[in-house]
Amino acid sequence: MIEQGTLELPKDGIAGLRQNWRIDLFAGLLVFMLTLPLCLSTAFASNFPVWSGIISALVAGSIVTFLSGSPLTIKGPTIGFAAVLAYGVQNLGSGYFITGYKYTLVAIIMAGSLQVLLGLLRIGNWRSIIPDSLVYGLMGGVGITILGRQLYFLLGATPDVSSESMLWMKLPNLLPTDFASPFWNFMGGWVDTYHDTAITINPNIAFIGITSLCLMFIFSSIKYPKILPSAVVVLLFGLMATFYFSLHTKDTAHLIVRTSYAQALFVFPDFSKFYILKTLEVTFIILAISTLETAVNVKTIDAVDLYRRRSKLNREVLAIGIGNMISGFLGGLPLIATMDESSKNVNNGAKTRWANFFQSLFLLVFVLLVFSVFKYIPKAALSAIVIYAVYRLNSPQLIKDLKQVGKEQLLIYIVTLIATVFLGVLWGVLIGIVITLVSYKLLGASFSSLFRIKVTTTQKKRKIRIFIENAALASNYPSLRKHLRDVPEGHYLIIDFSKSKVIDYGFMENIYFFAYSYSVQNGKIELNGLEQHKAVSAHPLATRKLIKRKAVDKSKKIHLVEKGILDERQLDVQGVAAINNARFKPNITFDGVKLQGFHFALGYEIKYSENTFAKFFGVTRIEFSDIFLSKGIRMSEQSHKMSVLLVYGVEAYIPDFTLGREHLLAKLIQSVGYGDIDFDDYPGFSEAYLLKGEKEEEIRALFSRELIDFLEKNQGFNIESRNNNILIYKEKALMNRVEMEDAVEFTENFLSIIYNANKQNSEVAI
Repeated sequence: MIEQGTLELPKDGIAGLRQNWRIDLFAGLLVFMLTLPLCLSTAFASNFPVWSGIISALVAGSIVTFLSGSPLTIKGPTIGFAAVLAYGVQNLGSGYFITGYKYTLVAIIMAGSLQVLLGLLRIGNWRSIIPDSLVYGLMGGVGITILGRQLYFLLGATPDVSSESMLWMKLPNLLPTDFASPFWNFMGGWVDTYHDTAITINPNIAFIGITSLCLMFIFSSIKYPKILPSAVVVLLFGLMATFYFSLHTKDTAHLIVRTSYAQALFVFPDFSKFYILKTLEVTFIILAISTLETAVNVKTIDAVDLYRRRSKLNREVLAIGIGNMISGFLGGLPLIATMDESSKNVNNGAKTRWANFFQSLFLLVFVLLVFSVFKYIPKAALSAIVIYAVYRLNSPQLIKDLKQVGKEQLLIYIVTLIATVFLGVLWGVLIGIVITLVSYKLLGASFSSLFRIKVTTTQKKRKIRIFIENAALASNYPSLRKHLRDVPEGHYLIIDFSKSKVIDYGFMENIYFFAYSYSVQNGKIELNGLEQHKAVSAHPLATRKLIKRKAVDKSKKIHLVEKGILDERQLDVQGVAAINNARFKPNITFDGVKLQGFHFALGYEIKYSENTFAKFFGVTRIEFSDIFLSKGIRMSEQSHKMSVLLVYGVEAYIPDFTLGREHLLAKLIQSVGYGDIDFDDYPGFSEAYLLKGEKEEEIRALFSRELIDFLEKNQGFNIESRNNNILIYKEKALMNRVEMEDAVEFTENFLSIIYNANKQNSEVAI
């Protein structure tokens, strides 16, 4: 098992820059390519000037990143702001865009000042009482609100009304008369006011828009490493289409630049209406979205940080508040800690906050060099990016995963989404909180336990037991956190749920994050009493309800009957375990921390392992398991299961290295400090594999002629060595039965070669 605390934390400040500038520069470059189109599309959807998104990203990278309490999160604008900002521009300016824009900037500044206050009052830690499903519903509802207008731009039509609801009702007018007439006949007189003549669609623009949307879905579905993000591909396609169709000479209305905004780069706010109700409404909505979304994303990025650093949420809220104030004064969009860019940052190996600075530096250089090109980007291309982002906020996979962790989570999501669409963001949050508390009550929680948790603590030597005596809910977790803060490092902590009537998913998620961080502090944690609860699904963190005593006895009988029943996957693993005289364990365990130090898990959280068996090669332990790599519910389409073999107790010194298949992105990585270690005498091996590691001489000594010959004949496996432990896997997917058998045999042969070489070297030394 990997020793805890062996990973040295990257240094911060100038020392961190000197130590990690190459990899942070590379990560910043890749994040920049994702940030650029998102800044442009968010500004476009918000009815802001196109460069306002660039301004906010520059403020985030050059100022906010050095004030931040989260080293790896990328700050910037998000599509979730588009609906409220577009509403502010339209309504505060009474139809005059430049006036509404200036008034909306004031709302951004006021929201930032309130965030500064929240951070100073340390209210950010209470964010855990709001379930993630509520935030997902809120953001999904905001996305749907802006979708109608974007469909018009996608097809090359111009929206002729300001009301989003009216835009939805008039959408059938985009269809040819023969297709739209049956709809209007069916709806009858109720919608006569919306029935208009067919709206003219520009076929060239419609082609650009539909093709761009298809490109977003196609390129985003590619699982293999790709150099350019989908949104960059769409921007490049849009620019080429602009010149192909000569839009820049005859039809500039379909390009993104707005003449009223083109007079100056910076437009400053107008404070003359800061006190009116609509300005205050926009202020509080920006505050809610920025703070809630930041908290969710920071928690997710903490979980996938290779070094398990814990962000300071209050400081993060404070920093983003300062950033919003500066961005608003300069004419930029509001900021949050973004999910997509932050995940991209972690996935590409960023070590410190300098990666965020570098991505803003790339953004600045790019803007200075090609700023004039921006005006040739078609609105349809940006609409495609926005529509895909809205799809991501409400993807079928997200809904499926919410249902899996608990139907009450899906209910919270749906109710919040509907309330946000029809009543607005503030009502969406309030109704979401109410439905959350109602769902807790329906699960069996008492009113007294909604915000207060009753615990009893006992301690015997280094073993501490905490009893949860009523209900374990996300809303009352802050009261438990006070007790967890007092637990010393390096103790054995038992959390007993045997008397808890209900344990909801949000609470389990919080406990899981604590368990992970506590295990890194050389502490051990055990959850007791869960067997007395019935989970609503097979998800390891699913909501659970206490079973009555009689029901428990009955369930035990059922369990005894079904004890020998395994699914098809478990039967395959059991068969391979039997061949290797190993004991098969199908149950789920929370022991992912022993794998978190390996490079393959970079950017992911190892939620659990299952279907495990272990055998010994001498005194060396070879452990097979299926693991679940997760990026959280929001990024669930990138989560996956895979099979790995972990080897520990190796009887020879093995330097840290990573051996994998060569691919195009890997060749680029070689330019940022991770050079491919090639062997001139073995061109076939060097061409097929990417071998990298810091101790090159020791790695070359390890890869003997016999080992290289073996690897050339047995291609298809990836190998990592960390802290003298070895990880072996094929692809980031589950192995079938034949592949499992081959993997075990491959591992044993690999160890034999290593041990024989070590023995020969020892004899020579003697």
